[in-house]
Amino acid sequence: MIYWATQTIGSSVRMYKAEAMAQWGGSQPLQKSNVPAGVTLFPREAQFPKEWAERFVNVVSFKKVTEGGHFAALEVPDIFAEELRSFFYGIK
Repeated sequence: MIYWATQTIGSSVRMYKAEAMAQWGGSQPLQKSNVPAGVTLFPREAQFPKEWAERFVNVVSFKKVTEGGHFAALEVPDIFAEELRSFFYGIK
């Protein structure tokens, strides 16, 4: 919802479009970002292996949690906030 309300939906799906274009359209694949990234997989959201995330970003934190879904900040705010805190405190 926040992407639609702030008119940033395009940037939120850019990675998926670019990867699909590279795979099926013959363009260059996305370059990996070196920015530290934290990945938390919530059980009612799309699941993927850590190796998939590592193809695109510099994964410094990867964790699967037991509750939550696509709207984790609303569904399980305590878990979501703890994951954010843990990631940012872990970056040096």
